[in-house]
Amino acid sequence: MPALPLSTVADTLLARLHRLSGGPAPDDLTGQQLMAERAALAGLTFKPGESPGGSCRLLTTRDGIIALNLPREDDWAYIPALVQQYCPPPEAGDWDQIQSLVAGCSSGSLVIQGRMLGLAVSASGERSGVHAAIRPDHRARLPANSPTDQATNGPENGSTRAARGSPRVVDLSGLWAGPLASHLLWRCGADVIKVESSARPDGARSGPPEFYGLLHQGKRSVALDLRLPSEQLVLKTLIARADIVIESSRPRALRQMGIIAEDIIAAHPSLTWVSITGHGRDSPQGDWIGYGDDAGIAAGLGEYMRRACGTVQFAGDAIADPLTGITVACAALSGWQRRGAGLVSISLTDVVARAIDRELAIKGPSAFIGELGAWWHEAQGSAPQCNRRAVTAPVAALGEHTREIIDEFARHAEPTRC
Repeated sequence: MPALPLSTVADTLLARLHRLSGGPAPDDLTGQQLMAERAALAGLTFKPGESPGGSCRLLTTRDGIIALNLPREDDWAYIPALVQQYCPPPEAGDWDQIQSLVAGCSSGSLVIQGRMLGLAVSASGERSGVHAAIRPDHRARLPANSPTDQATNGPENGSTRAARGSPRVVDLSGLWAGPLASHLLWRCGADVIKVESSARPDGARSGPPEFYGLLHQGKRSVALDLRLPSEQLVLKTLIARADIVIESSRPRALRQMGIIAEDIIAAHPSLTWVSITGHGRDSPQGDWIGYGDDAGIAAGLGEYMRRACGTVQFAGDAIADPLTGITVACAALSGWQRRGAGLVSISLTDVVARAIDRELAIKGPSAFIGELGAWWHEAQGSAPQCNRRAVTAPVAALGEHTREIIDEFARHAEPTRC
């Protein structure tokens, strides 16, 4: 099977990460590997109009194509409100009924309404929000010697190191992009602490166990009841003692707990805080839900698939997630080496859009479209192939290290920076 779409961009990002880490590139990591292994391990296949994971569909509207992602069972109850009709919600999995409901609606109205309802919906080819894949926010609060563009500036050989021998990463993210980023940082020597809500742990725990193990091996696990002020205080302490924070929530979620990224960074200028969003951190994009498959459609990849094979299609498995994960790892490690990069906003949609721009600049439209067509011709009905990476370190149970880490931080107390 031909290489997955945009896997050469993933290879370029991995090469940058390994230059930053100062170590040799491992034999078991390629862009193709990281982009294919979830589908390969879960036995997911590529089908017309349907994401490999099955939760996202391409739907024909009155004037275009939308990608609607319904990964949570509760999402299906919002369909009548999405189409603004009085009707019973479709049964979970009844995509034919949803297609009949949206056929007479405009793409724009569905996207606007869906985002107001908290659904992950995108119009094919939209490119919303920030136009750079990596953008430092609140630059006035960055250290004086920080770069203004984390994507391009600064040393690439890992020669500038923070005071700590290796970074301490507090990973608040879930699903794929953020955990992949912290996995790659763990491979570079970082101490990674995965923090989850005990009431709503990472949804990836219910996915393929082998894939979860690959991304979470070697990490320590903290589980907190974030409904309690005392547990929120513990989270603030963990964040204040980190070198790198990775999170993928909508900005308002942490703000509601009194965790204000901008204020923490102002008090802790050596911190690199990477915020992963679907479409951007700024208003109104910061309130929009986005996942890997619908973000790729929003970025325009489906439109290039249309030119390659005649119809809008998904390319790869949740393609924005692995690309963003590697991008986040590069930004985080670079920021730590520069002794803090402040708040770095990375959007799934813009990572893919920027990757498409890179492929077009290097290969030209004809070659890029030709590669997409060749891949789609071979990929339909099949699962991607890749080497099975081994899990070589323990995979922690939920909250296994909570008491250990709280005690460790108490023994080595530092002045709080929150």
